[in-house]
Amino acid sequence: MDYSRLSKSELIQLLEQRNCEYDALKQHTVDEKYRVLLESVNDVLYEYDREGVITFISPLIEVVSGYSANEIVGSNIRDFLHIDNIYFAEKIQQIKSEKKVLSEYEIFHKNGTTRWLQLSTRAIFCKEEFCGGTGVMTDITDRKQAELKIRESEALYKSILNSSPDNITMTDLQGNILLWSENGAKMFGYPVDFDFSGHSILEYIHESDRSRALDAIHTRLSTGEPTSTNEFKALKADGSFFWIEVSWEAIESDPHVREKLIFIIRDVTSRVETERQLQKAEENYRRLLENINEVVYDIDVDGTVRYISPTIERVAGFLPEEVIGQKMYLLLGESYELYLSRVEQLIANKLQIREQKIRDKRGEERWVRFSTNAVFEDDKFIGASGTLIDITDRKLMEIELQRSEALYSSILNVSPDSIILTDMTGIVVYVSPAIF
Repeated sequence: MDYSRLSKSELIQLLEQRNCEYDALKQHTVDEKYRVLLESVNDVLYEYDREGVITFISPLIEVVSGYSANEIVGSNIRDFLHIDNIYFAEKIQQIKSEKKVLSEYEIFHKNGTTRWLQLSTRAIFCKEEFCGGTGVMTDITDRKQAELKIRESEALYKSILNSSPDNITMTDLQGNILLWSENGAKMFGYPVDFDFSGHSILEYIHESDRSRALDAIHTRLSTGEPTSTNEFKALKADGSFFWIEVSWEAIESDPHVREKLIFIIRDVTSRVETERQLQKAEENYRRLLENINEVVYDIDVDGTVRYISPTIERVAGFLPEEVIGQKMYLLLGESYELYLSRVEQLIANKLQIREQKIRDKRGEERWVRFSTNAVFEDDKFIGASGTLIDITDRKLMEIELQRSEALYSSILNVSPDSIILTDMTGIVVYVSPAIF
């Protein structure tokens, strides 16, 4: 173009046109850079006026809410956030006074689901007058869902802690208490709100058992092998002791990286006392059985000896362990058929008493007296128990007496003299044959 032929007015008009084109190109370049910047930001940028009307919101809002920016611009932010007028007015007042406010809201996505947003809003002032707000909107739905799962997990964890009759305790690797359940406080005689934090778990173990408890923990940590359940004396708040059963496990954040210890503690005082009473009763019963002259035995339905007292060694020379597990009728040298016959009689009569010869461990004959009781369970015969006593001496005396009487009778019967015997009252009790 030949600018020399243009008039001054045409030149001015051309210059203004070129300036407008330059300004438009410059604005387009700025707008393009601004658009690229907005699209590269992961958060939503927004702005609203003093009434809360949204004047600008970045396109990313469509990903967050399902609504396009054009659908949202011009609406009120309180409607977008589903908050009432009173709460909105309070928030505007807070933004005015604090200049910057961080808030969280639950909104409805266009598809009907809910999303959580965090708004960081900064107040805009025009000549010291509040004229709106601008800020960044972040989708925190994943974080909120994770927090909800954590709260649900903590609620479940707490309900398990409080519903378990056992004491569930967590400590660090040095045994310092980090958590102690409410039932644990009751178990040890403390108020449920007592703070056990910082106390060592060993403080609540009786001093006579502390070293053993510490050794067990060290063994678990050093070997990595689970320890068997242990019983310890524990201390209550009033200084009295009771018995507890403890099992524990190490908590690992990563394989072989132990961070904490979890203890399950159960009050077993009643069980321990019952076991000790039972043990004492068994000891007394055993001493009684060891010192009485009679042998106590118990057999099952097929004649197998389940128990026999130590006195059997004095009577027959056998140790109890040599007899237990053996068939009683075989030890007596009897047949199974005879055993079954005696069982039938025992079931019918409930009690059976008999005297018979047996052979002891040396093979010598001994006379014993059996007294056997049938044992029933729900009217079903399940075995027998009873006693046997050595009557060898008595039997030998009876045999000797019978021999003596037979000899005495034969002498009287062959005597040529008449012999009459009377008692102290004169009544005749014997007349020899010679008198006839």
